[in-house]
Amino acid sequence: MKISIIGGGAIGLLCAAYLASKHKVTVYVRTESQRDLLREKGLTISLIDKMEKQYVSVELFENWDGSGDLTIITVKQYQLEPVMKQVKKLSNDIRALLFLQNGMGHLQAIEELTVEELYVGIVEHGVMKLDGASIRHAGVGSIQIASLPFCGKNRPSRIGERLTESSIPNFELHMQTDPIWMMQKKLVVNCLVNTLTTILEINNGKLIENAHYERLLMPFMEEITGIFEWNNDQKAVIKQYVWKVIKQTGANKSSMLKDLELGRKTEIDAILGYVLELATKKDMHAPLSAAFYEMLKGKEQEREGGI
Repeated sequence: MKISIIGGGAIGLLCAAYLASKHKVTVYVRTESQRDLLREKGLTISLIDKMEKQYVSVELFENWDGSGDLTIITVKQYQLEPVMKQVKKLSNDIRALLFLQNGMGHLQAIEELTVEELYVGIVEHGVMKLDGASIRHAGVGSIQIASLPFCGKNRPSRIGERLTESSIPNFELHMQTDPIWMMQKKLVVNCLVNTLTTILEINNGKLIENAHYERLLMPFMEEITGIFEWNNDQKAVIKQYVWKVIKQTGANKSSMLKDLELGRKTEIDAILGYVLELATKKDMHAPLSAAFYEMLKGKEQEREGGI
């Protein structure tokens, strides 16, 4: 397939590195400097003690025209607005879109698009961007994707099936049938792991290796799953899933912690902010979520120049 990837961050480059072995891939980036670096040096991916290089087509985002079989949008949720403006302009020319963002605040905007095939996905890999042309694949997981109905019609997910039927070592792609449940599970993981590791300034694995941190994790998870009004069976599934992801990415720093350390904007509003908005709509109290949210917003404010 002809695949376009919008975003030259860690997830965009991870997708490009692996998908280029099976498909014709073009990466669309924001800056001329990253475009030139990728064209000159190629894309380097490191996994354990192995290093590989891929050469992919690279263009500026302003040159994306919506053509091809599939476009994968990998920018952070707070960077979506200019991308969505271009998507809406080109919607009649776009065959399929796959959105790989944390949080769920973008769902309504996605569902309003008039694109033939729409997908959302969650990324369970650990990946770190080393520079504009190299990444470290720190934790092998998978990417789960699910189709969204088009104008209420259940159209067959042709592109999604073609994407997931290819076997790519260390880069599994799986189709799921319930996009909301899939995204809610990942949202809970992001709320717990990103929030606590950033406040505590620890790698992911410490959350379950340190009994004191684990005692923060458990009531926080209970509060969030209570806001979603899940039953005990669903809560058990979530706990198993959270522990699995933490173990898979144990040596990694969460994306939110890395963003804060590097002076970048975090996705706290798209992740924990979404949960707090949901709690407000349901007239539910969420004291832990509110406290942790304020702690992180405080850290952001300090980074931006203090109180």
